[in-house]
Amino acid sequence: MDQLKNLKEIENLLNILNGVTVVEASGTKDRLHILLTIESHESHLMLVHCGEAANVRFHCNTMYAPGSEEANSNPARALLYRYHANSPKDKPGKALDDFNWLGAFLVCTMYRAGDISGNEEKRLAKVFNAVSKSN
Repeated sequence: MDQLKNLKEIENLLNILNGVTVVEASGTKDRLHILLTIESHESHLMLVHCGEAANVRFHCNTMYAPGSEEANSNPARALLYRYHANSPKDKPGKALDDFNWLGAFLVCTMYRAGDISGNEEKRLAKVFNAVSKSN
């Protein structure tokens, strides 16, 4: 399994979502992370839901101090979100497995929300070893 290919597929999915911008996506099979900004409440809800369902950590950090010129000019961009997973020493590759679950939940949820087509859902379900939900 090519973790960089799967990570790129997740990055591509995230960039489809309204108001989502991936800042960075990188890692190895034992340590993966994706940094992103979210300007849409609907996309925020979807990404928190998928992170919880996949049991992938989803954190938020500030990019700028409250009240700063940068934060005031674009408040949604003042927050940086991060998905991340690390493999325990006794479970090498678990981070990659966790991110594959994240990919599977994103595919299913985005298909049901109408963000990706049935053909794309079928293709991506195979990438993440998931069961296709489209007919």
